[in-house]
Amino acid sequence: SPEAASGGPIGIVRDGDIISINIPENTQITAEMLTLKSISDDSLLADYILDIESVIGMVLTSDVYAGEQITRHRLVRLGEADSAKKTLAYTLHPGMRAMTIFVDVDSGLVNFLKPGNRVDLLANYSHEEVRTSLLDPDVQEVVNLPTTQMLAQNIAILAVGSVMDKAGTAEYTSVTLEVTPEDAMNINAVTWWGDLRLLPRSPLDEEIIQIAPVNQ
Repeated sequence: SPEAASGGPIGIVRDGDIISINIPENTQITAEMLTLKSISDDSLLADYILDIESVIGMVLTSDVYAGEQITRHRLVRLGEADSAKKTLAYTLHPGMRAMTIFVDVDSGLVNFLKPGNRVDLLANYSHEEVRTSLLDPDVQEVVNLPTTQMLAQNIAILAVGSVMDKAGTAEYTSVTLEVTPEDAMNINAVTWWGDLRLLPRSPLDEEIIQIAPVNQ
């Protein structure tokens, strides 16, 4: 018979279904958690699981207790778009963060972007720079320098937030992105003292290019 979580297997599998013992919510299933146990066909719940291998690596969205069957609707696979139906957090890959930015027709290509698309982020901002005066070579002056910079590349869209316009058409006003913590810091900074443009990418293009900022 299966043992407690501290001493042995905490999952049981048999005849096309999966049962577990004391597996807490947000636990990622591993092969070591599963053993075999008989279960009759008339005891199977709807949405039961046939393939044990298909469960490995998936995450429970609720606690499962002794003798309870684990069905498909209680499992998600991290990083997949369908996981957002449970909660946005399950769509994130380890080490990544979800960040929402507000967009308009110019910055966000309203109604052209969808969850699962990938974009590059272009930042427009101004910064101060000390330069030699054109009128007097002996004078140093501070100039406000408009700059465009490629801020982040190949960023996944997790979700779009929509509102209804006056004509009753749904248009989104925000886009939620999957970013690294460093990208999140850079994006947040630009939203304070500049603006962003989203550039859609081909789903076949994952290349990260090196490109210098452009100054006016």
